[in-house]
Amino acid sequence: MNQVLNLSDIEVILSDEESSSVIFSSAQASPPPRARPAPIEQIVRGSLMETYKRCGRPNCHCADGPGHGPKRYLSTIARTGERPRLGYVPNAAYAQVAEFLVNFRKLQEMLNEICAINAELLRRRESLD
Repeated sequence: MNQVLNLSDIEVILSDEESSSVIFSSAQASPPPRARPAPIEQIVRGSLMETYKRCGRPNCHCADGPGHGPKRYLSTIARTGERPRLGYVPNAAYAQVAEFLVNFRKLQEMLNEICAINAELLRRRESLD
């Protein structure tokens, strides 16, 4: 079960001008382990696509069913404005690629939360140090 911390769950304490610390107010001394980002080499941005193809033979099982597959592809965009690139994902690597995508989304959520906190501090005209 994942738990996302809201701004109301976090108290920002500015001890002095050089340092600030974040204390998790929900009776935790430190952030839960799932709140720590995954290692950088275990993150990938993109999306997984699953396809089924028909071979065209009239007596094949794919003529009446969903088709041959699943074949999985990772869709990634290297730079903004470029077309997506598809890379084949073997069945053996599917779970690992899916985990890397989840790691990216978790990191993205953490960064969004940090940005929301910083925006709130700026709105209050408090120091970001």
